Amino acid sequence: DWNVNHAPRIGGPDHLETDQRQLSFSFDCQQMHFVIINTSACGRDGRAPLHWLATDLAQAKKRGDRHFFIFGHKMAFTYKFNAKVKSSGLDAHPAGAKAFWKLLERYDASYFCAHEHLYHAMQPQPGPHEPWQIICGAAGAPFDAKPGESKNPLDRYYAWVYVQVHRSGRVHLTVYGFNEHLGPPRVIQSFTL
Repeated sequence: DWNVNHAPRIGGPDHLETDQRQLSFSFDCQQMHFVIINTSACGRDGRAPLHWLATDLAQAKKRGDRHFFIFGHKMAFTYKFNAKVKSSGLDAHPAGAKAFWKLLERYDASYFCAHEHLYHAMQPQPGPHEPWQIICGAAGAPFDAKPGESKNPLDRYYAWVYVQVHRSGRVHLTVYGFNEHLGPPRVIQSFTL
């Protein structure tokens, strides 16, 4: 059940200055847990509500949830498609980004975000059970990677992600997109989490 009051509170251990109802919240669907977090709260820009999130994930696990999906605006780790890109995600505050990622590791959670206007999927520390960060922020805005600034052609693709959670527990992502010239959509990446 979704409860509008299930949100980080003003003050508290996350040091929030404003009401976060309908900005950070969570809900279950079967054995999946979905969490939306505000990564740009007034006075706390570039920080996740870690204490609230830790409690929320622990309660979901206790209820029997097996898959955890976190959604936020700012990425945990900035995709540095060239040497000029500065940290503009949660990694602008390295200790906070590290604590956030450790929490995701504990629950094998997947993190979907935007902020950077491009598509990029990565495991910050590759491994079989390392969480994924999927940046899917190219929804019509000018690309962050200008022509010639990146060697990865997918950095200039408009993209969307189709997530399938199978009864077996397998989670598969298919990424569709089209290039900057608005060519026909195609599968640009497909992988299992």
